Amino acid sequence: MHRAPEMTDLRLDVADLLHRPAARRTVHLEAVVDGLAGGAARVEAPLVVDATLEPVPGGIVVRGVVRCRWQGLCSRCLAPLDEELVVGFGEMFEHHPVEGETYPIEGDELDLELVVRDAVLLELPGAPLCEPGCRGLCPVCGVNRNQGDCTCDTRPTDPRWAALRELQL
Repeated sequence: MHRAPEMTDLRLDVADLLHRPAARRTVHLEAVVDGLAGGAARVEAPLVVDATLEPVPGGIVVRGVVRCRWQGLCSRCLAPLDEELVVGFGEMFEHHPVEGETYPIEGDELDLELVVRDAVLLELPGAPLCEPGCRGLCPVCGVNRNQGDCTCDTRPTDPRWAALRELQL
């Protein structure tokens, strides 16, 4: 028994576009998409999608923008981050999609969730920084070097002498 796909906030009925080639539609959608985390950044708030759908021979082209907020920690100083992400996308939907190149039209519906997920995950920072010149934490005492200096010796030591440091004379 074949069940119809579950309706999500990003699933659209496009029958009107499939049967009227000169049609065009703009959509504004808000949806929560689970599992949007890449590296040290994650999206927990709803995504806002503004897109234009246009029929073309063999399918529908969807062009749009996704807006969301992401949270994470600076990869150098561990400061909390809450930033906006704006990502553009343009994809082709077809009844017979080409694996890795186009997305499926299922019956008279298409689902933007995978397109939006791919666009956001590709743009989330893997190692976010609070600012490009972040000085990070001191590896010896842990002080945030953006807020002040410490007197720790952080020069790299020659690993060939490591065994001699263990000797107690």
